[in-house]
Amino acid sequence: MINYFKAIKVAVLIFLVIQIFLLFPLLKYLKYKYKHISIYKVIIIYSFILYLLILYFLIIYPLPNIDNIKYNKMMVRLIPLSFIKDFIRDNPLILNNPNTYIKALMDPSFYIVLFNILMMIPLGIYLRYYFNCNFKKTTMITFLISLFFELTQLSGLYFIYPYPYRVFDVDDLILNTLGGVIGYFI
Repeated sequence: MINYFKAIKVAVLIFLVIQIFLLFPLLKYLKYKYKHISIYKVIIIYSFILYLLILYFLIIYPLPNIDNIKYNKMMVRLIPLSFIKDFIRDNPLILNNPNTYIKALMDPSFYIVLFNILMMIPLGIYLRYYFNCNFKKTTMITFLISLFFELTQLSGLYFIYPYPYRVFDVDDLILNTLGGVIGYFI
């Protein structure tokens, strides 16, 4: 969990640097396009940029030591919906035993699936309400951004690492896209 907070902290710090360089070009663009500067539009654009940065750093962090990266064929999972099998196999949930419910929610077989969906819901909302994308375009953009993240992981952070250090999982593509679709309907 600490790694998630570290990723968010790094994203916010980089965002603060980026926003300094973006402020005047953004204000000039808004003044040109809309003939006035809407603080609402500035906040939306900045929040979108911050959201994308946080997503990116959540995907790449934690960065391992380059010497510890070894080839592992388990770093690529191409079987769709295998998260269901993983949940059934690994999750401590026993439906008729309420004492297992909290443990089930805290198990990676549940919360990783949930986070993969939740992290793309804001993207679906931004695409529909701010960028006026239709359902098909929202679904496609969400899928492509998810694919970009998975390829980033598969490439070992653009070949900086000799092998992938995070799992490329087709289920992540499915769950991330589902999150964007849910965001669209919200």
